[in-house]
Amino acid sequence: MEADFRLMDDFINQIERGRNNFKKSPKDRITETYISARLKSLEGTMLKFNQKHEEIICAYKKEKLDESYYVKNDIFNTGYEIYLTYKSELKTVLNSIEKSSSISREPSKSHGNKDSIVRLPKISIPVFGGSYAEWTSFKDLFTSLVHNNAALDDVQRLHYLKTQVKGEAEQLIKHIPVTRDNYQKCWELLKNRYSNKRFMSNCILKRLFAQRTMSFESPNALKDLLDTTTDCIHELSNLGIQVESWDVIIIYIVSMKLDDETRKQWELYVNSLSVELPKFNNFKQFLEERFRALEFVESSKNKFKPVKQTTYQPKSLHVASKTICPHCAENHKLFSCSKFAKQDLDSRQSIVKTLGLCYNCLGTNHTGKLCRVPITCRICRRKHHTLLHGRASSKTDDSEEPKPESSLKTNEATNNNNIVSHFVTDRIQSQTLLATALIKAESNNGSSQILRALLDQGSQASFISEAAVQYLCLNKTASKTYISGLGGGQSDLTSKYVVMVNMQSLHDPTFTLQVKAHVLRKVTSVLPEKKFHLPNWEDIGRIRLADPQYNSPNRIDILLGAEVYCKILKNGVLKHPTGSMIAQDTYLGWVLSGLVNEGNISDPKCHNVIVNMHIQLDDHDLFKRFWEIESEPNLERGKVLTPEEQECENHFAATKSRDENGRYVVELPFRPKTNVENIYGDTRTIAVKRLFSLEKRLSKNLEVKKDYAEVLKEYITLGHMEEIIEKVEETGEKVWLPHHAVLRPDKSTTKTRVVFNASDRSANGVSLNDTLMVGPTLQPELRHIIMRWRMHPICLTADIIKMYRQVKIARKHVDYQRIV
Repeated sequence: MEADFRLMDDFINQIERGRNNFKKSPKDRITETYISARLKSLEGTMLKFNQKHEEIICAYKKEKLDESYYVKNDIFNTGYEIYLTYKSELKTVLNSIEKSSSISREPSKSHGNKDSIVRLPKISIPVFGGSYAEWTSFKDLFTSLVHNNAALDDVQRLHYLKTQVKGEAEQLIKHIPVTRDNYQKCWELLKNRYSNKRFMSNCILKRLFAQRTMSFESPNALKDLLDTTTDCIHELSNLGIQVESWDVIIIYIVSMKLDDETRKQWELYVNSLSVELPKFNNFKQFLEERFRALEFVESSKNKFKPVKQTTYQPKSLHVASKTICPHCAENHKLFSCSKFAKQDLDSRQSIVKTLGLCYNCLGTNHTGKLCRVPITCRICRRKHHTLLHGRASSKTDDSEEPKPESSLKTNEATNNNNIVSHFVTDRIQSQTLLATALIKAESNNGSSQILRALLDQGSQASFISEAAVQYLCLNKTASKTYISGLGGGQSDLTSKYVVMVNMQSLHDPTFTLQVKAHVLRKVTSVLPEKKFHLPNWEDIGRIRLADPQYNSPNRIDILLGAEVYCKILKNGVLKHPTGSMIAQDTYLGWVLSGLVNEGNISDPKCHNVIVNMHIQLDDHDLFKRFWEIESEPNLERGKVLTPEEQECENHFAATKSRDENGRYVVELPFRPKTNVENIYGDTRTIAVKRLFSLEKRLSKNLEVKKDYAEVLKEYITLGHMEEIIEKVEETGEKVWLPHHAVLRPDKSTTKTRVVFNASDRSANGVSLNDTLMVGPTLQPELRHIIMRWRMHPICLTADIIKMYRQVKIARKHVDYQRIV
C-alpha cells in the first residue's frame, strides 16, 4: 500500500514539475508543436495516475483506506486539480497561438477594414445560485458559451460548470469527481432539478396577477404595467406554453389594473376599432400611445409651472418641534402640566386669563369664541376645557369667555381637586372609534389567515390573544412580562409567552413585517362597542379601508404597538367635515379614528365602556426578583396553586386508592365539563400508521430494534402492560397512543427508551393531553435543592426504579392508554 501511495505522489510531482518548467520556458520556445507535445505528455501521465487510483480502490478494503493518509489528505482530487490547472494553461496558450496565426494568414482583409473592427465586451456567465427564475437565462448562456463549444472537452466543461454554481446547485454536484464521463451526469442532474416548468409557470403567473392597481393616471405606472405583462407573456412562451389565444384573458386582467379614466379611454378606443374582440397588440398600442401622451402633458405642466421663491417646509404627521408650557416652561403643553393640574379651580382660571389663553383648548393666539377645536368639556359638554369646569370666577372680565356653571359639587373642605380623565354618564350616547385593520398572518404550516388588529401608538409592545396563537399554531417562547397601564402602578396582568408573527398587508402584498408579540388570554374588549354609521363623508367611498367593517363590533386578535405603528404610516390624512374623525393612510389601508356623534349610534341602550390605550412593560421589580432568587427558600410556606392545579390536587385526593400490594391507583384527571364520549375520533388508524413508520426506521438498525422489542417485552413481564382481548359488545371511548424510540447511548443501563406520545392529535384534532388537567410540580425547584444541600452536613440520595410505572391507572381509564 505504501509503495502505491508513493507512486501516486510521484505522478503528482511529475505534473507539478512539468507545469513549473513550462512557466520557465522562453517565449521563442512557445510554439504550437511544443504545446502539443506537452499536452500529449500530460495526458499520458494522467492516464497512469487514473489507472493506479482504480487499482488502489479495488485492491484494499474501504475501512483500511479511510484510515490512510491517502484518503485523509485527498491525494487523488489534489492531483486532479493540478492536472486541470496545468491543462487549462496549455490550452489557453495554444488557442492564442492558433488565433494569431489565423489573423496573420489574412493580412489584406484585416488591413482593409481597420475601422470596422470593434472590440466587443467580454461575455461572462452569471453564477447560478439555485433560483428557478434564473435557471433559463443561465442554461441558455452556458449552453451557448460552454456546452456547445467544440474547442472544449467534457473535463473542461465540467470544470467550468462547477465554478459557475453556488448554494443548492453547488451542493447537488459537489461530491461528483471531475472526470470525462461525469459531465453529462452533472448537467442532467441540474436540468432535471431546475427545469421545472410547472413551478416556473406558477411564478410567472403570480407575477402577472400580483401587479398593482392604478389609482390615478401615471405614465410610469402604465409603462411598468405594460412591461411586466409583456415580459410575463414572453417568459411563458419560452417555456413552450401556447399563449397566442390568451389575448382576451390578458386584456381583461390588465384592464382591471388600470385607473378609471384610462379604462374609459380604452373602451372608447376599442369601439373605434370596429372589431368584435381586440387583440393584445391593439391593447399594447393603446397603452403606448396613452403613456406617451401623459408624459407630454406632465412635461408641459412642469415647464410652465411658476417657481415659488419660498423655503420648503416638509409635512409631518407627527410634529417633532419643542412645545413650551406657558406656566412652568417645561417641554409639554399646558393641559399636560402636573403643576397646573394641582392648582385649585380659581387659580387655574386666573392663570388662563393672565396668559391670554383660549378657554376651550388652552391654546394661544385666539379666544374661546374663535376656537375651531371640536373638543368640549367632558363633564358638561360646553365650550370650555375640562380643567376649567366648576364655579364661575368672580374675577372674570366681561370680555373673556364666561365660565359655565358647574354640574358637579366640589368639596370645600379640601384643596386637592381630583381631575376626571374619563367621565361617562348614561345620557351621553357617544363613543371613540379606535384605529383597526385587517391583516394577513402566516400560520405555522405556511398558510395565511385573516386577523383583526388594533393600532396603538401608546403601547410599548405588541400583544396577541391566546386564541389567535392557537389558530395560527405558532411556537411560543417562555418569557414572563409584567404589564402596567393607566396610572403606572403594578397590575396583575402578566404575559408568560412571546411569539413571532409574520404579517402581510391585504392591499399591498409586497409589504411584510415580522412582529414580536406577547401572548395574553384576551387583548381587549369587542371594538367598537356599538354599531354606528357615518353620514355625510363622501371621502370614505373613494379610499380603501384597512377594516371595511370598522363600524361593526368584533373581537381584536392582535394589538400592534408603537414599534409597528411608525413603520406602517404613509403620508395622507383626511378629516370628517365636522372635524371629529380622521382617516389616515397606512400600508395596511386607510384607518379611521375619532369621536362618533350620538346621532350615529345604532343602539342607544348599550352601556359605555372606555378602552385605555396605554400599555407599558414593567421591569422595575427585576432587582427585587433577583434578591428573591438568591434568598434562602422558605420550606414552611406552601405553594400558591392555580385553579387548575388545585382542581387536579382535589381530584387526586378524592379518587386515589391503593391495591393489595400497596401501589397507588389513580384516575386520569379529565378537565371539568369535558365529555370524553366520541371526542377523540379515530386514533387507531394514526397509531397503526406510526407503527409502520417506526418498523421501517428500526429495520435499518437491527440492534436498536432488538432493544426496543426487549423494552416492550419487559412491560408485559412486569405487568405494566397487558394484551387486549376485544369483546364484541365492548363500548366506551378508546384512545390509541403512538410510540417511538429515544436513543441515549451515553446511558450505562437503558440505552433505548420507549416514549408514548399522548400529545398526538386524533382525526378530530384532539389529543389525550388536551383533555387532561396539569397538576403542580411535585419536586422542589433545583435552586432550593442546591441550597438545602449546602445547609446540612449529610445528604441522602435514592433512585426509585421505574418510578412513573409504579403508579397504576384505574381500570375504567385504561382504555385511554392503548398502544398497537
